Amino acid sequence: KQVLLILMMGACYVCLQAAQQPADPAKGLTLKNSHVRLEFEPKGMGLSALVDLQSGVNHIQSVKGKHLLWEVTLGRGTQREKVDNNYAPCNYARVESLAGGGQRAILEWNDLHWWLQDHMLSIRVTVDLPADSGIAQWRISASNNNDYWGMWSVAFPYVNGLPEPGKYDIARPLYGTGGQ
Repeated sequence: KQVLLILMMGACYVCLQAAQQPADPAKGLTLKNSHVRLEFEPKGMGLSALVDLQSGVNHIQSVKGKHLLWEVTLGRGTQREKVDNNYAPCNYARVESLAGGGQRAILEWNDLHWWLQDHMLSIRVTVDLPADSGIAQWRISASNNNDYWGMWSVAFPYVNGLPEPGKYDIARPLYGTGGQ
């Protein structure tokens, strides 16, 4: 009975490891199903491609500099300072398999040094791409570990490189704010 239990536990461990694939943030990351391909560029993990696999159209164009994914505005009194995903490289990334064949990307910027303080800001982004849809679910968690600077706003997903206005419609949050 003990041998069978140990074998079952080992099989569960192997299955869990196969369902979670660590990714190297220095190489970027891709999520893909039969509808869409999402590409996150190396280091900063900005969204650099959103390709409709039926038409072949990439809805994200090249930009001067780097692509964006999120932007946090910190405030103290009337002073505002912005930090985005390219301030420091993403330091943790992994892709998980979801029930039903979907994928989840987890991207983290942990313990960022900012404004003369270590471990000030941590960001966690989760993108769930179902197997049967071209629409992903995007989530962000931002932690401010500073008593001096308050978190003023978080823009997410903060995507640059979209086609000019009127080319097509896209739904995204306009602005999230607090502390006013």
